[in-house]
Amino acid sequence: MAELNIPSDHYGIFKFYITLPKELKEQIIVQLKSAPAGLSPSAMVDYVSNNIQKLSKDRVSDLFQIIIGLIRAKENANVTIPEFLTLLSNGLSKTEVEELQPTEEIISDFEQLLLNSVTMVATAKVTNEITEKTKIFLEAKFFQDIRPVFDEEENLLGSAIIHNLKIIFKENDEVKETFISLDDNDLDKLFTSLKNAKDKLTVIKKHFPNAKIIDI
Repeated sequence: MAELNIPSDHYGIFKFYITLPKELKEQIIVQLKSAPAGLSPSAMVDYVSNNIQKLSKDRVSDLFQIIIGLIRAKENANVTIPEFLTLLSNGLSKTEVEELQPTEEIISDFEQLLLNSVTMVATAKVTNEITEKTKIFLEAKFFQDIRPVFDEEENLLGSAIIHNLKIIFKENDEVKETFISLDDNDLDKLFTSLKNAKDKLTVIKKHFPNAKIIDI
């Protein structure tokens, strides 16, 4: 059977969930069960944090990192939930961190997370489909340059505004960036393309109201 290795930078998040009061864990389960299908990860964070006042939005976001990570690990291992809980127990033991050492109660709490995270399972599967692609978009920024244009005798003819588009993306787990220079016409073309994409999304959602589309 495969092994589950818990990254050391995730120890704090696991400790946070394990040491939560039982009452808060039960509230989290209730919110996960009642969450509408088709929510994106950020919308899920808002939904749960708005309904559990004792948990900050950042803490809920941390918790969802655990849930999605566990769901992905289970899918990749292609095992049943009981088999995966054994992997999780072994993984927690290997950390040698006192607070993370598994008990029957701790493993039961994680079992409830997995069993009651139907919306999160759907979201994790969709994000898996996206992250299997070679390049994953992360962020875009624009920078404008004004460049003077001279003739052969160094007389100023005018100036050109260049729009520099910086695209930040992830490729094979490495964050990279690239720059593309655009003029005003290119900017119009890009704007039109983005608007068309949004319009098509609206049409798709309208024609498939029961598709439970996840806005990743």
